[in-house]
Amino acid sequence: PHPPPPPSPPPPPPPPTVESTPPPPAVESLAHSVCGPYAVHARAAITFAGPQSTIHGGDMGVSPGTAITGNFAFAGGGHVVSTPDSAAFAASVLVAHTAAMVPRADGQAMAIEMGGVTFTPGTYRSGSAINFAFGTVVTLDGLNEPNPVFLFQALSTLVTAASTSFVLKNGARADNVLWALGTAATLGANSVLPGSILAGSAITVGTKAQLLGCALAQTAITFASAGSVSLPQ
Repeated sequence: PHPPPPPSPPPPPPPPTVESTPPPPAVESLAHSVCGPYAVHARAAITFAGPQSTIHGGDMGVSPGTAITGNFAFAGGGHVVSTPDSAAFAASVLVAHTAAMVPRADGQAMAIEMGGVTFTPGTYRSGSAINFAFGTVVTLDGLNEPNPVFLFQALSTLVTAASTSFVLKNGARADNVLWALGTAATLGANSVLPGSILAGSAITVGTKAQLLGCALAQTAITFASAGSVSLPQ
């Protein structure tokens, strides 16, 4: 008789189960958390003087005041939000301004004049004002961090002279820059400022000045002539 056939080899083990790792949650930008849908908001009034100024990618509102006057246009979306509908946002801006002005334990003291200086991510605080000399360039270096944040605090004003500008490198982004001011901000003619402004009083956007963030003021906002505010997307 023939011997019985050898037993069949066992089936191969099933392949290991590989669980896909979910992507890390998206980190909300500073601008998104502070600005919401608003590119421009004031408590008292918004005034556009001279040739048309432009609001890019965001809404505009005044509350509890109601006055919006002058020549302006929206680009890339956005509209005027009525006073009642922006009342809750006005209250949130007041809370955000108070929180942003609180000294941080890791904050670094900074000189009043910041033109020509390079800053890395962190909190910088001036006991008085922050100024930019005419034609100077400021560099924000993100150090290739995944979410570099720059917070600048001034107990009084922010003033950029004419034709000042910034260089953002190694991951630094305008939507992660915040200017928290005890009083007012003035952007000089043809100057470019990255970041959002939380002003304790007024904001003035000079002729052809550009703000790459939102403008949020506790009193009034004035556009001198052909200025622009661009809400980061």
